[in-house]
Amino acid sequence: MNISKTGVISKYEESFLQYLAGFTDADGNLDFSIRGSKNSFHFLAKWTVSQKDPWVLRTIKRDLGIGWLYKNKSDQWFLEVSGPKATQLIYQLYPYLVLKQQRATFITKHSNYLKLTKEEALRIRNEFLTIEQEANPSLYSVPWLAGFFDGDGY
Repeated sequence: MNISKTGVISKYEESFLQYLAGFTDADGNLDFSIRGSKNSFHFLAKWTVSQKDPWVLRTIKRDLGIGWLYKNKSDQWFLEVSGPKATQLIYQLYPYLVLKQQRATFITKHSNYLKLTKEEALRIRNEFLTIEQEANPSLYSVPWLAGFFDGDGY
């Protein structure tokens, strides 16, 4: 186990998290959905990466030990983690993300919202959609660049 920059104990090596952050910045998505009915809604985090060739996604899934691998109708492969495991993963990736750090901050900040009204859920969703992605070049690292190239270069 390792302790990340956030102080969280992680079973992942720092270089793997940097690589995965680069891959996520290149070809991934940090998102969430609001689930529920009537006046009780909750927050569900989602981390997704995609590629035409599933090989690298299978390798990432194996190394993460979590996730769901699937192919859409356009022959694009996706690796997805959702729910509390996605929140944990996003939290661990946060210090290494260069392009999507603001989205990660928002998701981890709101992940504890278990009971929301419909109005609160819509307000949070609309706020998320206005986040501008700004690069933080001080976070570039060799593993991040390798992940970014693998995510965008295939």
